[in-house]
Amino acid sequence: MLIFPPNKTKIVCTIGPASKNREVMEKMMQNGMNIARINFAHGSFEEHRTIIEDLRKTAKKLNKRIVILGDLPGPKIRVEDIEPIELKEGDRIVLSSNPEGNEIGVNLENFASYLSSGTIIYLNDGFLQLRVESIEGQKVKCICLIGGKLSSHKGINLPGVELPLKAIGDFERKCLDFAKSVKIDAISISFAQNKQDILDAKAYCEKISYNPFIIAKIERLKAIENIDEILQETNGIMVARGDLGVETPIESIAILQKQLIQKANILGKPVITATQMLESMTNNIRPTRAESTDVANAILDGTDCVMLSEESAVGKYPAESVLMLSKIAQSVENKRYLYPIYETLFKVLSSKSPTLEDTMAVNVFTTVKNLNPLLLVTPTTSGATARRMSRFKLPIWILGVTHNENVAQNLEFSYGVYPVYEQELPQDWKSYIKSLIGEHESSFVLVRGPSIKNPDANNSLEIVRMK
Repeated sequence: MLIFPPNKTKIVCTIGPASKNREVMEKMMQNGMNIARINFAHGSFEEHRTIIEDLRKTAKKLNKRIVILGDLPGPKIRVEDIEPIELKEGDRIVLSSNPEGNEIGVNLENFASYLSSGTIIYLNDGFLQLRVESIEGQKVKCICLIGGKLSSHKGINLPGVELPLKAIGDFERKCLDFAKSVKIDAISISFAQNKQDILDAKAYCEKISYNPFIIAKIERLKAIENIDEILQETNGIMVARGDLGVETPIESIAILQKQLIQKANILGKPVITATQMLESMTNNIRPTRAESTDVANAILDGTDCVMLSEESAVGKYPAESVLMLSKIAQSVENKRYLYPIYETLFKVLSSKSPTLEDTMAVNVFTTVKNLNPLLLVTPTTSGATARRMSRFKLPIWILGVTHNENVAQNLEFSYGVYPVYEQELPQDWKSYIKSLIGEHESSFVLVRGPSIKNPDANNSLEIVRMK
């Protein structure tokens, strides 16, 4: 008997030292983890291989679907290996791509050449700030403006500084080779700035015969400026608020988040909202009221997924953090009708020449709204039909039935879609749904369109009574 999860918002969890053992993985899956994120910026490929194998073994034990998301590091400037230090206001330090003695190493070649006296350098998502006082060769001499703890591999941001960096470099290609070898389902491209970054990733994937679901991480001002072209090429986006909140004014993040989610929703592209969702749960058993409200607002904005970073990777309460996201999602989804987003979608879809598919989606939504059926069922070859319906954030589940296992995995990124893999699609849908959920007094909506086997079929909407 099919039992749907309590929440339709999907949960992405970063796997790290706190969550890499199978006992914790099992609790996280039971509490609602849909997608496991592997951060290639940390750990070795062999460590990642072991984690991926354990995730799949655990999912098989629980008879659950788990999607693996590989996060490419991209051209992020980072502090190299150092002993943790506490910086104080007024301290003087030296950054260098060729560090000596107590100088702090930076992983960008010719780092000094991009800076000038007076440049503000942000470290660790902006919590530490330095000002460049002088530059001598490869040595960048700085004074600390805002202090704090600094440790290995923390990020460095230079807002407003043009850097000739590409999202797909040599290491990213090695990551893609590894991802193919272990059959990672999806890839997120860090610091994508334009459509060419997505095309570069696609080109290399095609070269190695790898077809992952591609997520573009939006975390630079250039990406905001080029969001429309990025959305045309990517399968989905991640609103990566950590770096985005340093690269752009922090007071603008709330509006940017809403705009990015809306653009993705209109095109039916899944969107993940990430960074500091429940950050206080890294060390505490409960989140702050502000964090709970932040998660709720992201869901009301229309996000498909919410993501845990440090909370699940290095935090004390990874499983509890997943459960908290699930509880917040349940509460918000039950009240979503008070804050409908479909009105905006209707306006946008009707303001341009609607496609046949968009017209169909609007009609399906109206039918669901008026009839309140038990389920929306859509056989799908590519996942497109299910994703077009997912953007309306329906109060019922969308059963996406497909004969392609990769498509089933990809549909886990979409709000309210429950993917089901079948080697052969059913002929008798009424009997099939009864076999999944049992006898029921209600009805379900069946939406079908052209397929590979029947490319000339018409788009159809059918209301099927269970009795």
